[in-house]
Amino acid sequence: MFRKFLFLFAIAFAFSTQPSFAQEATPDAVITGALDAVKTGLSGQREALEADEAKLVEFVDSLLAPRFDRNYAGRLVLARHWRGASKDQKRRFIDGFYQAMLKRYATGVLEFQEDRIEILPSRGEQKGNRATVRTNVTLDSGESVPVNYGLVNRGDAGWKVYDVTIE
Repeated sequence: MFRKFLFLFAIAFAFSTQPSFAQEATPDAVITGALDAVKTGLSGQREALEADEAKLVEFVDSLLAPRFDRNYAGRLVLARHWRGASKDQKRRFIDGFYQAMLKRYATGVLEFQEDRIEILPSRGEQKGNRATVRTNVTLDSGESVPVNYGLVNRGDAGWKVYDVTIE
């Protein structure tokens, strides 16, 4: 349950409000908007999504795809191996990485509970085109777990999430 809940919250990082707003938003506003988007998206359709895994994955993809910088995240995951990979290998890795994320996050999204997430005030975490948004997630046990989101500013495309760190 602990791990599933944290993966569920990790998906929330990628949801923001409408793309036009996300382009102008601060990193904190992107994460705040994420919580609203998940809550709104699940409203009235939890049972239907629970009964249809394909529909659930499609729902998660519709929210995640435009808000997650999968190329940058894939490049960071591959690290030094990125340079040696062909364009086709990079594309296949990024596609596989993203599909694995979708399936993993979809299994936990139905457990989303907005009242268990606290977005902490910013304290100068923004550095150039990167920023960190810090949050705390309260578990069933009452324990608070820090979850931090790395975002990168893509200019006209706005802030995109590329990393989640669960302490």
